[in-house]
Amino acid sequence: IFEDHARQFGLVPQIGKVINILSMQGSFMLNFSSKILQARAVILCGGVYRGAPLPGEVEFLGRGVSYCATCDGNFYKDKTIAVISDNKESEEEVDFLAGLARKVYFYPSYKTDYSKENVEHLTNPAVSVDGERHADGITLKDGANIAVDGVFFLKQSVSADVLLGGLEMSNGSIAVDRDMSTNIKGCFACGDCTGKPYQIAKAIGEGNTALHSAITYLSALKSKIE
Repeated sequence: IFEDHARQFGLVPQIGKVINILSMQGSFMLNFSSKILQARAVILCGGVYRGAPLPGEVEFLGRGVSYCATCDGNFYKDKTIAVISDNKESEEEVDFLAGLARKVYFYPSYKTDYSKENVEHLTNPAVSVDGERHADGITLKDGANIAVDGVFFLKQSVSADVLLGGLEMSNGSIAVDRDMSTNIKGCFACGDCTGKPYQIAKAIGEGNTALHSAITYLSALKSKIE
């Protein structure tokens, strides 16, 4: 119903996955389903993220750990990688990585019949990403250690502070002011991602406030440019 209402006012949703957001001093660069989008303002309304990162996952992000196959896959051509996935939709990315890497250790947290000659299925989940300055292995639940050149986490969603580096969090939720602004200028947040209570009424009210705040911010920005 909400989506149909929005469409009546000319809004055309673009369905895809935002891999990461970069704040670029007055604008944002969004990696959106392998395309780069630019925006002056961003409203985060991703709901509650319930997954906990593995030890080493966030620490080695950009240093052997990646959330984007098409972004970083070419760095691992003819190398050995681990791919950890929580959704079947990501198998297209697994296939892409398998076409580049020499060897892929694949752990899906769901049932699948995906197979490829250079892909070895792991029966135990990873419990940590290992390394010193760069990720160079994973440890499995059964205690086994596997040496790899990189680790790809293909998740349906990631925590907000991983999505947008430097975002201030409070007890696992995005910290916002009353106008729904975050600590990053031009970035606003609303709904369950800002904390309890997790209710539609609260999300709608915050969404309305965030939108008005974003419009006010953009109007002030436009005035400065003119």
